[in-house]
Amino acid sequence: MNRSMWNRMTSYSESQLTETPVWECSKPDCPCWMRKSLTFVRQPKCPACGSEMTENKRMLPKLQNNPK
Repeated sequence: MNRSMWNRMTSYSESQLTETPVWECSKPDCPCWMRKSLTFVRQPKCPACGSEMTENKRMLPKLQNNPK
């Protein structure tokens, strides 16, 4: 991928970022996280290590719902 293509992709994605509620693993060495809107339980466990998850926010691309 050439540099100009990469710059267009990153500038597009940066303009589409929104503050999004997420669940993050409470274990410091586990990188697991998930969007809060895509979970089905009130207090999920980490799917990778089984630890408790804590609420936080991240800047993520907005998801679009495309019903078929």
